[in-house]
Amino acid sequence: MSTIIQQLLIAEAREFAASWRWQSPDTPGSAHIEELSERLASPQVYAEFRETPEGDYLLDMIEAYEAAFNDDWLPYTIAGLSLKNAREYIRFVSRELEYNTIQEAVLRLREHYSRFSKHCDRSDHPMNEIKLRFSLYEPVDEQGLPIRLTLLLENESTLFVRYQPEYTYLLIGVVASLLVLAVVSLFVHYILPILLALLFFGIMVYNFSIRRATNCKIDKRIGRIDYWRSGIFWSSWDEQRIVFGLSEIKQLEMKRHVEEYGDKFQIYLSLKSGNRLRLSGRNPDFSECHEFAERIRGFLGPEIPLKAVD
Repeated sequence: MSTIIQQLLIAEAREFAASWRWQSPDTPGSAHIEELSERLASPQVYAEFRETPEGDYLLDMIEAYEAAFNDDWLPYTIAGLSLKNAREYIRFVSRELEYNTIQEAVLRLREHYSRFSKHCDRSDHPMNEIKLRFSLYEPVDEQGLPIRLTLLLENESTLFVRYQPEYTYLLIGVVASLLVLAVVSLFVHYILPILLALLFFGIMVYNFSIRRATNCKIDKRIGRIDYWRSGIFWSSWDEQRIVFGLSEIKQLEMKRHVEEYGDKFQIYLSLKSGNRLRLSGRNPDFSECHEFAERIRGFLGPEIPLKAVD
């Protein structure tokens, strides 16, 4: 049976190494790689294999890759390795298992892991990748519905809270207003239509500029939070980066925005210094906002108050 597991591990490791997600780490969507437990289709054999030293090591590793690749968002690290090193390591998994016994392969893989973890590529480190890349579209789930806010649990002590706004319709509005302005300027000789076209263009540009992506990394192991908010038009202008301790958190807030067609809510992290950090857009309704806020509070701990504010 160990030979069968070894072959299944080789096949799965090769799928991870060849996955499209390495080239597009910021593109949402599960890789849908069949997990080893499903391939084996025998919970008893799976459990027995875990009880061996080699099985315990290999299953911990392969499960870390399964959790990462089958999640909608690829984490910044896998099994404690940067994405660049994690890809190289999983290639060694298939090679070592193919040409060695499981016992010999695990010994070699431990050496590879030690080498990769000691020589971590700092340019691929999660702290340097807190800044998200620009995208016109907000992420969608498997049903095509927009994901208002992404909560990514990297491990038991690290949570990422990401918000990616939708820019498509605003960009269409900006382009359309430019065309209208050009046509009006060429063919209409009255000042009022030109001013209205300019006003419409200004409104579109303003709405585009105030929509900001945010990424907040909460690390309970070291008691630290890293927060990033994109700048205007995703430039460095008015970009915000803050690092602070967990002890500086005052409360988690759900801010209400009164609108004609129904109130909208937005999640903020309030600090004792008086700063309020935006964690989401203002599009969720109350139930959706409350669900996200409770999940964040559940990770932070019950000692953090959750309050509704106007």
